Amino acid sequence: AELIGRNIKIMFLLERGYYWVPDENRIYRSVIANGEPPAEPSRSAKRKFRRMAQKKREEEKKLQEARWKSLYRRLRCQIDTNSGQKEDSTVDSLIERSEDKRSCVESVNAEPTDPCKEADDIRDALQALGSNGILRFFAWVIERIADSILLNPVLREKYFTEKGAFTRNRKISLADLFTFLLTMGGDNLNHEVYEYFKLTPVHPSEPAMVSRRNLLNAEGVEYLMTEITSICKLICSYLPNNKALPDSTSVFQALYAVDGSGINVAHNPKNTDTYVNNADKKGYNQYHLNCVRDGCNGLIIASVLQPINRLNETGAAAEMIRNLDVRGTSLFMGDRGYGSLNLIETIRRKEGLECLIRVKEGWINETKALPLEEVDRDITIRVVTTQRKEDKIRFKSGEAKYISGKSRFGKNKISQTWDYESEIDVSFRIVRFKLDSDAWETIVTTLDRETYPPEVLKELYFLRWSNIENAFRVLKWDNHLSQMHCKLDNSSRQEIFARIAMYNIVSCVIGIAECAETCMEEMKILVNEQTNSDEQAETNLKKRTRKHELQINRHFATHLICDFLRNPDAFNFDVIEMLLRYKVPVRKGRSFKRNLRTIPFASFLYR
Repeated sequence: AELIGRNIKIMFLLERGYYWVPDENRIYRSVIANGEPPAEPSRSAKRKFRRMAQKKREEEKKLQEARWKSLYRRLRCQIDTNSGQKEDSTVDSLIERSEDKRSCVESVNAEPTDPCKEADDIRDALQALGSNGILRFFAWVIERIADSILLNPVLREKYFTEKGAFTRNRKISLADLFTFLLTMGGDNLNHEVYEYFKLTPVHPSEPAMVSRRNLLNAEGVEYLMTEITSICKLICSYLPNNKALPDSTSVFQALYAVDGSGINVAHNPKNTDTYVNNADKKGYNQYHLNCVRDGCNGLIIASVLQPINRLNETGAAAEMIRNLDVRGTSLFMGDRGYGSLNLIETIRRKEGLECLIRVKEGWINETKALPLEEVDRDITIRVVTTQRKEDKIRFKSGEAKYISGKSRFGKNKISQTWDYESEIDVSFRIVRFKLDSDAWETIVTTLDRETYPPEVLKELYFLRWSNIENAFRVLKWDNHLSQMHCKLDNSSRQEIFARIAMYNIVSCVIGIAECAETCMEEMKILVNEQTNSDEQAETNLKKRTRKHELQINRHFATHLICDFLRNPDAFNFDVIEMLLRYKVPVRKGRSFKRNLRTIPFASFLYR
């Protein structure tokens, strides 16, 4: 703050005839005509300059906060409108989100605005923030979410472990704790605490950070993740889609890919839900993270965290599908672990959603009876959840298939694999084709045969790997999800949810950077066409063509954005411009043999 104030003072004095001597670190008046030496400013003049600089900083800060509040209010209203939450449009909920009650009442009583005009206003507000302004906006949103929890008694009771938690003025506030969880790396906790507070006069200890984390439930960080994901999703919806996708995906508004991955946590045999006992070794503890990622905007829009001993991938996928906000025609892709009639029926009942799921050759009797050759046919299966005599006769003849359904007495059945009523015909299309590795692949889909032949389905399913599999690699290594900083179960879940939120922030900023780069390239092409001749334009085009396409280095972007969120005022350069400097080539068509090996929990002693 002193450096910024000094720079403002220097600029102010230079405009009024003063000059700066760096060696003496002083400001002097200009030399007068008779050659007398310059005089040093008086104390009252210095105080006046300091007050003016402070006033200017406060005005700029108020202007920024006004922009952030306006944008946040518009985004929240748009999110509530899209989700159809009527209770969020009441006066009380708006008053909790805004400091000005009069503006809240006016926003409720005002006439409905045009959606197109509202979208243009949001785009203008995003553009007015600037490159570093969008990151400052995210830092302000984190503080706003923390304040909303502190001011809401229901949320306080739900997300805090103690009644009076985070009420007193301590070194680590709730907003600091949220930002610390988001920006943690892979080092030990002492180093992470130092990295976060190194530019502040406050330096808490490691036990202080552990005690503050114990006051917060993991559901509070999950609430933070949900809010940040909603804002990132809405911001990305106003950006053009710059992803290099094939023409067959132009119909889809979203490309959802689902998968799960194991996350090792600290060894704790007392936790029976996450502990797996090996016969020869000491065992391990693990969570299973199920995620749905949209390939069009690069965000993880839904996630379900399950203990390894309560693993149910298809049930988690069905839960996430029911909560999806599907707009237009979208595609849902899954691997062989998601071959389930219950999941297919869930997708069929979701309006606008189509499925593309790979299954095993012996998935059900109908696929087991198919010949090992190229196949493309429609199959209808009648699902029955009762076991009467006439039903068993139909089971033997192949007219129906039994699946364990809901209990007639309202009990929770462990073996339940069907969530709907009995006597339902489930229709889908089975396609089998040969891969380049001479292996056969079987696909279950609801897409029509004329528009999507087997060649197009093969191209679409190939997008699943780059969509969700690479997302888990980024989560574990770029976002350091494989290096935990805790041993308690609650703290482990905190870090998992925080990593997902940070992944979405980085994806949103990278999308903004790619959009800015596209605009700059279009402007360069337009200028070259107007100023240069045809031969010069062709030469410039050859210079721009490269062997490989370039993309922003995700690892560097994560590191840079985490540093910015820790200390926003310490950055005096354009973050978007810096991201565009660090790029890596995209080498398509490469394949490597998968090295499947067990990665244990990273001990604290080796960091």
